[in-house]
Amino acid sequence: MTPEQHKAECLERWEALKAEAMTKWGLFRRKRISRGQLEQWLKQQSEMDERTIRAMFNGMRSR
Repeated sequence: MTPEQHKAECLERWEALKAEAMTKWGLFRRKRISRGQLEQWLKQQSEMDERTIRAMFNGMRSR
């Protein structure tokens, strides 16, 4: 795998995870899932992804 292919694969994975996170946040805000369910989903992510998603959620919460 070339560095460019690796970069593209990582970006594609992050875009999919970001889209899923946005969907989960929307469900949580519309009271379709509980905070516990949101936390459970977050815990299933890698430590780095969880930190990044939490930071994204915190930024969205202040809006």
